[in-house]
Formats: sequence, structure tokens, C-alpha cells
Amino acid sequence: IDIRDPNPAYWSRGEIRTQGVLEARLGSNHYLDLPNRLALANNRLYVTGVNNYLTVFDVEGDRLTRLTTMANSGDYQQILTNPVAMATAPNQQRLYVATADRGLGILDISRNRDGNPPVMGFLPSSVAPAPVVNPELNRITDIAVDNQYAYLTATAQGGRNNALVVVSVADPANPVRLLPTQGHDGNSIFLEHPANVVMQGNTAYVVSTLSNALEIIRVNVSNTSAVV
Repeated sequence: IDIRDPNPAYWSRGEIRTQGVLEARLGSNHYLDLPNRLALANNRLYVTGVNNYLTVFDVEGDRLTRLTTMANSGDYQQILTNPVAMATAPNQQRLYVATADRGLGILDISRNRDGNPPVMGFLPSSVAPAPVVNPELNRITDIAVDNQYAYLTATAQGGRNNALVVVSVADPANPVRLLPTQGHDGNSIFLEHPANVVMQGNTAYVVSTLSNALEIIRVNVSNTSAVV
């Protein structure tokens, strides 16, 4: 999209033009069916879709070239089953893919740039084919990351585990869930169906749909999380 005169005070004078549309299919290769999330790092565009795939494009100016498409099989079985959120680390070396009910996957995007990025680690939720250890990671809705931690909002079925979950990713092969900030429990208005999170320093800003609220959470890793 080409945006001309984007000054908000004169938006009506602006011009938005579509530079091009990438076709959703190439023969039988459905590499853009029902896309739902984007991430960009090092001139690579990553696209996930509700049909359980990850497509990687090379970005050169306004030209996109598809490099590879991965489906939810083999090493990507858990990571690409119902992906709902995605983010890249500030150093642009890792891609984080969160799924609705499987957990958090970490991919290495610093090498094999024209092929499938290797899986670095995976933190399962309680409903993944793994021990029931991370109920707060059920129904992840969003993710924000820095080079040491991932911050996920999630709303488990029934609303009992609405939470902001902090995960240590210092060792990407062994991500560790820290204690979450529990929210709505039937008596609290906080974190009732958290939908989106952004981070600035150690402060998380979370919008929660059923709380009708923007909530501010100060994250102290040594003391897990605390609402301010």
C-alpha cells in the first residue's frame, strides 16, 4: 500500500493505493489460505494461517518471493497447529509462534534463510500431547517478546486461567514458564479475556475484552508479576 500525505490532520487529502496483491494459491500449493498473522525480520516476511502453515517470503522493495511453506507435520506438528500469534525477537534471530491450544514454539531465523527455519524449542500447554503442566497457556491470544522473555496473554476455557504469562527464553531450547499474573476469577475485573499485549521496558499494557479495560502490569521477573 502506498500512502501519500499521511498527516492525520489532513487524512482526507491522503491517497492510499494498492501496489499489488499476492495470489493465495499457486497450483495446488495453498500457501496463503486464510492468513491470520504477520512478522517481519531481516527482509523476510513470515505469514501464518488458520489452515496450519507458515510461509516465508523474501522482501525486496515491493516485491515478494515465496521461499518456503511449512505445514503442521514433523518438527512443526505442535508449533503450527492453530497458530494465533507471532513475534520476532528484537535481535531478529528468533521467531516465536504461539498456538491457541498447543503452546509456544521458537524458530531459529538466523540461518537456513532460504529454507525451513529450524525448531529451537517448544513449551507445551496443558492440552498438548505432553504432561499437564502449563494450564495458563491454554487459548493464547497474543505475544510480545524481548531477548530474554516472552509475554503471552491467554484465556482458558471457562475463563478460569485468564492471565499474562511470562516465559524465560534465555535458553530457547528449554523455555521456562514463570508464575503468571492471574486475572479474572469471578470476583475481579482484571484480565477478563485479555486480547492484546505490548511491552515497554518492564511494563505490560494489556487490553481485556470483557473487562472493557486497558490494564497496566509492571513485570518484576525476580518477583514474577504484579499489577499496578
